[in-house]
Amino acid sequence: FRTTVFEASAAYDVMLDQQQIIERLHLTPAQVPLDFTTQEVYLRPAEDMFDDLDVRTRFIADAKAQGIPIQYKDINAADYYIDRWGTRWYITVRNTNPTWAAQLANLWVTAVDSALRQAQAHTAQAQFLQLQSNAVQKCFSEMDFIQANRCAGTTFATPEELDTYLNKIQQQIVSEQQAGRDIDPALSFTLIHPAEPPAYPILYNISLMLLAGSLIGLLAGLLAVQRIPAIKS
Repeated sequence: FRTTVFEASAAYDVMLDQQQIIERLHLTPAQVPLDFTTQEVYLRPAEDMFDDLDVRTRFIADAKAQGIPIQYKDINAADYYIDRWGTRWYITVRNTNPTWAAQLANLWVTAVDSALRQAQAHTAQAQFLQLQSNAVQKCFSEMDFIQANRCAGTTFATPEELDTYLNKIQQQIVSEQQAGRDIDPALSFTLIHPAEPPAYPILYNISLMLLAGSLIGLLAGLLAVQRIPAIKS
């Protein structure tokens, strides 16, 4: 029989600064505001972070540290899910213990928030390095070697040194992009309010309800039996 289940949700805002994207990509007026599909390119990686294996590992470790007996197999789409209402995301957990439901929701969103911010810092660094690389290449493509060094603020003695520098910075860009997990700097994350232990369950124990129904039926039957002699008399 199904057990009693409680549900708790933390409210988490995920916002995309479209102006940053517009300026970065040099979009035309006809391309703004960003349509749903384009916005999802930036928002979907943030949602995927809630299912990230490393995040889940940290989440489980934090829960166990607080005395909550949770395992990987306990995390499923029915009991751990996200409701997205525009910029407001509700991070929801269902559990037979109302206090644990709230604690788990808060631990989950905390682990994800930390991972998102770390990844975002890597993406920002990748973008910075790309701008730096572009600036250096522009200088050396438009000027002679001596002038280009002055323009770029570099001291390369030979074209080979320039190539070595550009290859190295490209490797750094790729590494930062991978660590960034496509979490764009144009995103912002805010915990609006943490989950609180619910006062009432969303699902009730069927066996207890059946037992209560049986007791009510038995009581009604006894009352009916007691009334029959009174009616006959």
